[in-house]
Amino acid sequence: MFVALALLGLLLLVAGLISLIIPLKFIGISSRKKALIPFVIGFAVLGVAGSQLDTEHNQAAQEAGFENLKDFRHAKELGITSPEEYAPIKAKALAEEKAKAEAVAKAKAEKEKEERAKQLVQNTKKAKEAGFASLEEFEAAKKTGFDTADAYAQHLKKEAFFAIPAEQTQFVTAVQNATASFRAAKNELAQGGTRSKRKENVCAVLSSLEVNNWVGQLEQLTSNSDGLGVISIRLADGVTVKTWNNAFSDIGDDTLIDPSSPLFSQVAELSKNQRIRFSGRFFNSDLDCIKEPSISLRGSMTDPEYIMRFYSVETP
Repeated sequence: MFVALALLGLLLLVAGLISLIIPLKFIGISSRKKALIPFVIGFAVLGVAGSQLDTEHNQAAQEAGFENLKDFRHAKELGITSPEEYAPIKAKALAEEKAKAEAVAKAKAEKEKEERAKQLVQNTKKAKEAGFASLEEFEAAKKTGFDTADAYAQHLKKEAFFAIPAEQTQFVTAVQNATASFRAAKNELAQGGTRSKRKENVCAVLSSLEVNNWVGQLEQLTSNSDGLGVISIRLADGVTVKTWNNAFSDIGDDTLIDPSSPLFSQVAELSKNQRIRFSGRFFNSDLDCIKEPSISLRGSMTDPEYIMRFYSVETP
C-alpha cells in the first residue's frame, strides 16, 4: 500500500514539474497555473503514504511485542529481536537519562543559588550605600521608585500624614452606595427611599459630628463679597465637604473663615487641587443626618456637599 501511494505521489509531482515547462494539454494541463494541481495532489498523496508507512511500522512493532516504534527501531539497530532481551537495555538507558536530567537540574539549581547569593551581596551593598537600614527596606523603596533612604523616609512620612481614617472611608462608602442606589432606582418613589437609607447609614458610621485628620483635595479656594474665606474639599468622587459661600446662609453655622483667624492664614498658603488633611465639625440634620444644602433630591443624592465648620487645614 505504501509503495503504491508513494509511486502515485511521485508521478503527480513529476507531471506537475514537466507541465511547468511544457503544458500537457492531453491530460488537461493547459497552463502553468494548472500545473499546481498535480503538485498539490502529489504532496497530499505522499503525506498519506508517509502516514501509511508509520501505521505499518507501528503494527510491526506491536506484533513483535515492543511497546512502541521507537523501541522497536532501537532494538533493530542493536540487532535485538526479542522484547525480553531489549527490556534491561531500555531500563538502563532510562536510568541514565534520568540521572543525566537530575544532574543537569542540580547543576542549574546550584548555579541559580550562587547567582542569588551574589545578587544578595550586591543588593545589600547598594542598600547600605543608599543609607537604608535593611535590604527589605531598600527593596520596598525600589518598588515605589525611591533610590535613597532620605527620599523614601519622606515618602513614608507623607503617606502616614495622608492615611485616611477608617471613619472617613466608611462615610464615603455610605454616601457613594446611596448615590448608586439612587441612580439604579426604577422610579421616583424608590429614589426618595434612598435618601432616608443614606441618612441611617451616615449616622451609623459617624461617631460624632466632629472629625479629625480627614483627607481630601482642595476643590474651591475663594472668598465671598465680605472677604470671608470659602473652601470646599473633595473627599472622593461625588462626595464634598464645604463652607457656606454667603453670609446669609451661614447665619448660626459660622463656617466662613475669618481673615483674622489662624485657619485663614493656613488656607491662604494652599493651592487649588492640593491634597490636604483637615479637622472640623458637621451640623445635625433631620433629613440627612448631617446638613446637606442641595435644593433638589437629585442634587443631594448624586452630588452631595456637606456643610462643615473647619478647625484646621494641614499639609506635610
